[in-house]
Amino acid sequence: MRRKHLILLSLLLVFSIVCSFPAYAADAELQGSSQIAVTHAAVAWSNTTPGRMGIFYSIVCSTKMDVLGASKVEIYRYLNGKWEIEETISAEDYPDMLDSDDSSCQVTIAYSTIYLNIPYYARVYFYAEGPYGISTAIQRTEVI
Repeated sequence: MRRKHLILLSLLLVFSIVCSFPAYAADAELQGSSQIAVTHAAVAWSNTTPGRMGIFYSIVCSTKMDVLGASKVEIYRYLNGKWEIEETISAEDYPDMLDSDDSSCQVTIAYSTIYLNIPYYARVYFYAEGPYGISTAIQRTEVI
């Protein structure tokens, strides 16, 4: 009887450990607190200028923030069978990436790519600083 309880307890422990792994993997890109309510990021090609893309992002917070927006945007390209960073745009270089004293922020950045006719995507690093500290989140756009 004791052996059955030990086996059952061992199986239960293994099952609970295995079930916890997908939860950590699913949240790998989003690290933030409850101050960030919604984020959105997208990229699109210009209809008029070849190699020009627009990077759009928005952030909505649960309350008015001292600072919110994106601290940086990484632009990735697929070249020679691998993804690599082509450019990193930071708030230090492009101050309009951040807003202040608001609960939401929307920004569009125009970017001219180095290569034509290859896949691109962007990774946006969201940032919000408010009454409960600093919150961050990372979101990847679709590939275009």
